[in-house]
Amino acid sequence: MLALGAQAPDFTLPDDQGNNVSLRALLAKGPVVLMFYPSDGTPICTKEACVVRDRFDALAKSGLSVVGISAQGTQSKAAFRKAHNLRHILLADEGSKVAAKYKARGVFGLPLPFGTLRVTYLVAQNGTIADRVHNEFSVTAHEALLTRAATP
Repeated sequence: MLALGAQAPDFTLPDDQGNNVSLRALLAKGPVVLMFYPSDGTPICTKEACVVRDRFDALAKSGLSVVGISAQGTQSKAAFRKAHNLRHILLADEGSKVAAKYKARGVFGLPLPFGTLRVTYLVAQNGTIADRVHNEFSVTAHEALLTRAATP
C-alpha cells in the first residue's frame, strides 16, 4: 500500500458510461475515497459496493466522492451498477495499471502482476493519502474507513 502522507498518483479512467474521470478533477470538489476491488459482481465485492450505496447520502453530505476501481471494462461496470442500484463512481482499470500505481495489484492478498486487491484509500483534497486499509475477505475494515472519512 502507499504510505500515509504520500502523494496519490493522478489518473484518468473511463466510468461505466465511457466518460473519462480524473483524480485531479474529483479532488477539485473535495476528498476522495478510492476503493480498489477484485471484480464486479462477486459476493464480497457486491457487499462492499452495497455498503457504499447504503451510505451514499451521508458520504456525499460530508463532501466525499467515492470511486470503485477494478479491472473489468465499462460494460461490466454498467451491469454492476444497474444490478445493485449503485450511485458511486465506477471506473474501469483494464490492465490494472492504476491499481499498480497504488500498490493494489494482485490476487487474494498476493502482489502478483495481474488482478486487483481489495484496498481502500482516503485521498485528502491536497492529494495526499490520509487513510488506507487492505483486507481481502472482509469489508468491515473498509466500512470503518468510510465511517472515519465521513466524520468531521
